[in-house]
Amino acid sequence: MSKKEVCAEAPTPCLNCGKCADVCPMHLMPMNTAFYSAAGDYETAAKLGGTLACIECGACEYVCPARRPLIQAIRKTKAEMRNIQQAKKEAAK
Repeated sequence: MSKKEVCAEAPTPCLNCGKCADVCPMHLMPMNTAFYSAAGDYETAAKLGGTLACIECGACEYVCPARRPLIQAIRKTKAEMRNIQQAKKEAAK
């Protein structure tokens, strides 16, 4: 791959263009997941973004003109939700 194809530019703030939602095969809202995940509100990220249903195909991140790390935010939210669910199970014991 050429240097231009790699495009290692830093991400910019979300443009709210909706392209990530348009290409999502699961009809999710990746921009919501990224926003709430960055704020540390993983439960809202999972609820509003539909994160747990994400198949991590990468289409959202591929089309993002702002080069946002959407898949990274989705994976982080999934991991945090597993931790939250595990903590709730342990607290219920």
